[in-house]
Amino acid sequence: MFWIPVFLLSLTAFLANVWLLRNNGHFESRRGITGCEVVRAILDTHGLSSVSIECADNFRLVGRHLLKRVVLTEEVYDGRSMHDIALAALEAVRAVRLTNTTFSPELKKRVWKFLHPVILATWAALVVGLLLLPTASIAVGSVFLLSLIFILAAWDLITEWDVADETFRDLCRTQYFEVDELARLKRLLGGLRFGYLGQLFEVPFRFFFWKVL
Repeated sequence: MFWIPVFLLSLTAFLANVWLLRNNGHFESRRGITGCEVVRAILDTHGLSSVSIECADNFRLVGRHLLKRVVLTEEVYDGRSMHDIALAALEAVRAVRLTNTTFSPELKKRVWKFLHPVILATWAALVVGLLLLPTASIAVGSVFLLSLIFILAAWDLITEWDVADETFRDLCRTQYFEVDELARLKRLLGGLRFGYLGQLFEVPFRFFFWKVL
């Protein structure tokens, strides 16, 4: 029964992020600041003016910090919403950290992108295992695999606990935002901190129902 708290914690993290997004993420910057401008300001603050910022429609390129560049989705690059700005700022801080870490944020992103189809396939196997009693062992294996993915997310949360706080401090230094905007950004960053914990439910919901949310 170890999987029950795992699933409950993951569902709670997912629902909390949905609530934060709906109540804070859609407000736009009063000054019209874009995600690209926020990344540029944060990089320049840390003396990384040589790092370029690129826009890519290809999701496989998103978040790359190789070859002295940060690649953002078109939505985040030109986005002015609090959610887009929070995502862009996180990418900037991870690019800064890349020069001081042995575990590349690029590698972590590749791992999680690989895990997305794994999560979908595991949920499908779980449903099949529950519906077909002769294959109940499939359900047990699926639950075990989903629990392992949750543990990986928890480990990531521990190793990067302070990223959200560092990102918020850098956003404050830009002096682009009003007090209430900073409050929204802080709440969004706090939710994104737990984002990977909710992946067990976010991935299938994004696949099937995200437009409804």
